Order: sequence, then C-alpha cells, then structure tokens
Amino acid sequence: MATPLPLSFGAAHNPRTGLPTSILDLLGVVVREPGPFPMTPDRDWLLEVATSLQTTLDLDALVPLFSQHARRVVPHDAVSYENASEDVSVVHGEHGEHSVSYDLVLLGHELGHLSFSRGEPFTGAETVALENILCNLMHPLRNALMYREALRAAARDPLTGLNNRFSLESVLEREVE
Repeated sequence: MATPLPLSFGAAHNPRTGLPTSILDLLGVVVREPGPFPMTPDRDWLLEVATSLQTTLDLDALVPLFSQHARRVVPHDAVSYENASEDVSVVHGEHGEHSVSYDLVLLGHELGHLSFSRGEPFTGAETVALENILCNLMHPLRNALMYREALRAAARDPLTGLNNRFSLESVLEREVE
C-alpha cells in the first residue's frame, strides 16, 4: 500500500480542487481555469437552439445547423456525423488536427457518431460545453433518422423488398425531365 501524502491543515487550499496547494505543487499539477467562451449558453439560448433544430428532418441540413449553433459556444472548423447502420455520413467544414468525438445514444438506441475538429486542442471546459449543448441534438437527430427510414419503407414493398409503384413513379418522373 502506498504511503499517503501528509496533509497540513494549515496549508492554503486550491479553491477549485479543495486540495492543499502544497500537495498540488508536489504532484506537479497545474490547475487551469477554463478560458472565456465566445458566448455562454443560457436557458433562452438553449431553447432557441432546440426550436431551431426541430425545423428540419433532413440530416444534411440538421448537422450544419447544429454546428452553426455550437460554434457560438465552442469554436470549431468541422463537424462530421456518421451512422454506419443507416449508411449516413455528413461532413461540414474542413477537418482540423485535433478532434473530440461522441457516440450518440438515446434511450438505448445508437444514433451514430459525431466529431468536432479544429486546429488547436479542445479544453476540458469546451468538451463539457459541447456535451451540454449536444443534448439539444439528440431528439431532432432521432426524428430525422426515423423520417429517413419512413421514406425508405414507403418506397419498398415489405414482402419482396423491391421498389414499389411510388418509387417507379418517382424514377420515371426524373427520367422524363
């Protein structure tokens, strides 16, 4: 068993960690305060984001719209969304050297994988901020995936798996134009 470091009750304490400053110095720990965000999300802004994300069922529009809102809190160069089971991949922006990624799961259902990237590393406070605003994306993303599946199901015969009359008419209309 390792010998515990002696704690001095009279020592100055770091207000962020609660540990005596001398212990932090001994361990070589540097506690950085989170940098200022371009904008701090409040309840009204989060409601605005949630309302905005509910305006589309198109994944190609939803991901860039979310990125636009998230960029106001945590600057990033690119966001990419992938869902292998649904064969979906949406990339918005130019990928940077550093990234932070999230596996999206809602009520036990995997919704895919979302990554943010930029040229400089993300701080711990920035990843927490992204996680907080990511909650606004979950239900609109699930709705968009369900809509996509409904469109696919409407175009196929459930018994044979072949395209149905609706698909035939759509293809013929495109070909005539």
